[in-house]
Amino acid sequence: MEVSAPGERFTDETEIGIRPSAPLQKLTGGGAIAGGSSQPVGWNTSDFIPSSVDYKLVVSRSPAAELGKYLTRLVQYPYGCTEQTVSAAFPQLYFGDLADLLRKSGTNTQKASANSNILEAIRKIKMRQLYNGAVTLWDGEGSENWWATIYAAHFLIEAQKAGFDVDKGLLGTMLGYINSRLKNRETVTYYYNRDQNRKIVPKETIYGLYVLALAGQPNVSVMNYYKANPSMLALDCKYLLAAAYAQAGDKKSFRDFLPTQFAGEESVAQSGGSFYSDIRDEALALDVLVDVDPGNAQIPVMAQHVRDKLKARYWYSTQELAFGFWASARSPGQRARRRPRYASTAAPSARWTTGAERSAFPPASCVHRTVRAASRSWQRAAAGSTISGRPKASARRAPTRKRTTI
Repeated sequence: MEVSAPGERFTDETEIGIRPSAPLQKLTGGGAIAGGSSQPVGWNTSDFIPSSVDYKLVVSRSPAAELGKYLTRLVQYPYGCTEQTVSAAFPQLYFGDLADLLRKSGTNTQKASANSNILEAIRKIKMRQLYNGAVTLWDGEGSENWWATIYAAHFLIEAQKAGFDVDKGLLGTMLGYINSRLKNRETVTYYYNRDQNRKIVPKETIYGLYVLALAGQPNVSVMNYYKANPSMLALDCKYLLAAAYAQAGDKKSFRDFLPTQFAGEESVAQSGGSFYSDIRDEALALDVLVDVDPGNAQIPVMAQHVRDKLKARYWYSTQELAFGFWASARSPGQRARRRPRYASTAAPSARWTTGAERSAFPPASCVHRTVRAASRSWQRAAAGSTISGRPKASARRAPTRKRTTI
């Protein structure tokens, strides 16, 4: 403000904060690129304020790239109970390079590396362990959480396989707790197919049997009891029990007990207990099937089911994101026998000749055009894209599930 008077002039400046006209919005996309072909990627940012636009393209030989946005959600999840912490760290055991890549941006602060996240998850589990071997959901709690304990033990076993240092006492006492819970013959009400319900053995019981078998400590007597009572099991638990037999070395029982297809039963999502839902259940069943029988004909069908359900929804639990990403990304079928070559025509310099995951940040001159990503080998490639920005006032609208096209 300026004021002029005879012989004098007064000036006063006041800084005023200006809020953005609209919250940040993201458009995401994912898809596959057949070997020896290319696919267009629509970088349409005309509705965004130019100075706010950020964009990213990831091309990879791993099908995980197509699902990269789900991994990003997990890695950036703001809360930290044991279930959420393990859900964020679990996929990073084998997709850490992709997780680090997806976090990189020209404007965002770089977060901790995948290895640091995994080590922090192991530390939190240890800090939350009770005297009886179980773990709590939060720091300072005195009550154990059955599902979180099994889930954390599963994670620790996989972390150990991946080369991370896991305290033997930590894992051993957790397995002891899981085994002790099997002595109880409990039942719970299971809700499925929208309006149906029945009594089943808790899903924690069968998941616990699988984790014990995975750790080399199968409880065969309890496994045999539930094998003889299949009506007490939910559909996903039948896959878990069959896989437990496979982990224990009993391939015949695995083949005999494994369902022929994952169909006819969809659980109603629960926010407590074993946190089950239709996506989580099929993804967990897929995960254990990939572990014990990677060539099984059901795997491609189940993986497609999980991917389709993830793409069709907007809100997810961390269990759905973790197992959905982990299981479908690990599904075999696209394994390379030689190093594939990928390219992006986002810019003349963005031509890659490696099989590793890569990201592209096209120059501003490209963002209103169609960018093409190509696989130069026979192998199928996966791609994921993200465009974020603040919409112009004229383009403001309610949030949608709009995606970029690949």
